[in-house]
Amino acid sequence: MGVDSQTTSVEVWEGQDFAILARIMSPSGVVMTRSHVTDYTVNIFDATSGVESSPIYTKTSASEAEIMLASLTNDGWWNADSTGYTMIWRVQQDLLDASVKFEGGHNYIVEILLTADSDASTASGVIPVITYVTVRSRPGG
Repeated sequence: MGVDSQTTSVEVWEGQDFAILARIMSPSGVVMTRSHVTDYTVNIFDATSGVESSPIYTKTSASEAEIMLASLTNDGWWNADSTGYTMIWRVQQDLLDASVKFEGGHNYIVEILLTADSDASTASGVIPVITYVTVRSRPGG
């Protein structure tokens, strides 16, 4: 995944680790990197029923280095274009709370809220990165 838009979708297999990548852009077109973000929050919602619910997982971190890169990166993770990405969140199932698993047959919304600094070249405030995740059941599972 990875485009200038901050809304994407992905389909994964149950139990599969995956990563959410994005090139974060300010409204004025500035590519935002680690130096533009002060902290972030990740919320995961089970959207299977189609009804808005409370997050089933929330993580707030003051370490933007966990999710934002210092510069544009174009490597094996990225295949959207030749420009690259500046944000990556690796969804490692074994690191999530034991009660939170991406179950086959379910749909999830992963909401990453980046808090931008007050640099005049970027937009201050919260920048949402939304990913719709469809989880397929493993055959025979």
